[in-house]
Amino acid sequence: PESLGDIVEEEFEMLTAEEREALEVASVTGESFAVQALVAGTESDAEGLEQTCGRLARWGQFIETRGVESWPDGSSGTRFRFRHAAFRRGVYERIAPLRRQELHLRIGERIVAAQTADLDRQAHALALHFEQGGDRERAIGYLEGAANQLCQRFADREAMGYLRHALELLEALPDSDDRARRELELRIRLARAATHALGYSPADMDASLERANELAKTLDDAERLAVVLTYQSRSLSDGGRADALRALAWQHLELEPRLEDPVLRAQMHNEMAIGMFLGGLLDSAEAEHAVVRCHLGGIDAGESTALLGHDLGTLGAALYALTTWLRGQPESARRRAAESLERAARIGEAVAHYTALVLSQMLAQLMRDPVAVRQLGARLAKCLKENGFSSPYAFFHAPQGWLLVQDGELAGGIARLEAGRDEARATGACACLS
Repeated sequence: PESLGDIVEEEFEMLTAEEREALEVASVTGESFAVQALVAGTESDAEGLEQTCGRLARWGQFIETRGVESWPDGSSGTRFRFRHAAFRRGVYERIAPLRRQELHLRIGERIVAAQTADLDRQAHALALHFEQGGDRERAIGYLEGAANQLCQRFADREAMGYLRHALELLEALPDSDDRARRELELRIRLARAATHALGYSPADMDASLERANELAKTLDDAERLAVVLTYQSRSLSDGGRADALRALAWQHLELEPRLEDPVLRAQMHNEMAIGMFLGGLLDSAEAEHAVVRCHLGGIDAGESTALLGHDLGTLGAALYALTTWLRGQPESARRRAAESLERAARIGEAVAHYTALVLSQMLAQLMRDPVAVRQLGARLAKCLKENGFSSPYAFFHAPQGWLLVQDGELAGGIARLEAGRDEARATGACACLS
């Protein structure tokens, strides 16, 4: 034989028809597979397949045993694995396209029927089977499920890939209000995952958010439009584009009469406060912060996090602290920062904790308190490590460079500041770059 493919072909032709069929169905199922899944694609029963696959494993050419697996429907059987990805690929490519599509669909349906109580864990595999089986509608649903599982484990970067793929599949579905609403939700979830994964809103998210904005307006959904505007505002804030942020905030405020949710109303005023803050309009920023606090009175932190991807109370208190400091009210600033940190600790939400630490450390640096900067920096580093967050913002690097200068390490401090400046510019997370 001239290649590995030739070897696979030669060995495959030596098998019985029953063995070839079992391997073909197995190659569609995946790199590893339980005997229970193969039943969907053959005329054999589980016991016969177990014997066939056991015989192939003892031969040692294509597959090997990997223990026993029980499914939620009560069935159990041996789990096998292809000894090499090339073996599986060689068998898989022998199957006619229509037969492959049929097998993917039948195997996906078999898994759904047998593992109803554990479908979230199977979402990735099911998305693949239904996509390859030609059922894009169900594939999109399982891609969303797989993304949910990843986000719950703070693997938002990987979740972004699933959400983007779901959007690609959605393009092939007929136009309808249902499709438009589904696309809108996917784009909102993508924006949230990007913010959590990267620590900022990347520039390439602008087009997706603009599309989400158009969809929300077409659907005349004021509340989802308010959420989209929140992420668009975040992108402008990350980029330090104060004028554009204030202009968007006015659009946001125009929605207020149509909104019933106090969290969304508070968020509008929060975005206005950020725009005023970045533009140096501190009196107006403080007034907006006061409105935010009024709207959030009695609101559970979980409502804000579920809707916006962050706890508005924690963020609002931290920004309020910076505003009052710049207005010459140090004691008020300390109280607001402590309130932000205490709230984040109380609700136990990772993004809230990160937000409170970053902005409180920034305030400590402005107050020229090296002890507090070190303590908050240590806590922030631990938070970043535990949750897999990144922090490209200039105001993450600034306190570290400042501390080095305070310790007499002038060259090291300047180098750290320059590194932070370059990373902020490269990512577009230029807020507070000055």
